[in-house]
This record gives sequence, C-alpha cells and structure tokens, in this order.
Amino acid sequence: MKAEAEETNGTQLAEKAMKRAARKVLGQAVRDNQPVPIWDGTRVVWKVPKEEVEQMDAPDAPRR
Repeated sequence: MKAEAEETNGTQLAEKAMKRAARKVLGQAVRDNQPVPIWDGTRVVWKVPKEEVEQMDAPDAPRR
C-alpha cells in the first residue's frame, strides 16, 4: 500500500510541475506576443495563448 501512496504522490508532484512549466511557457509567449502551437481537441492551432493564460489565472481554476 505504501508503494501506491508514493506513486500517487509522485504523480501529483509531476502534474504540479507540468502545470508550472506550462504556465511559464504560455506566460512568456503572451509577454513576447509570440504564437505557440496549441491543441484545440481536433487540430493544432498556432496562436498567442491569451485566453489560456487568463483561464489558468482565474480564481475558480482548479488548483492542486
């Protein structure tokens, strides 16, 4: 059971690190007004991720 707890903890830490990295990359793209590739669910779209950064910064955004 301890291995499962450690695995879950590691997964949560990895998810938190990926979100931090994504926030940094997307924030930099907005500051530099540079388009980045974003998957919209069906295809890749190149755009400046202003809406995505706003969603991440929203107070009701899911945080872990």
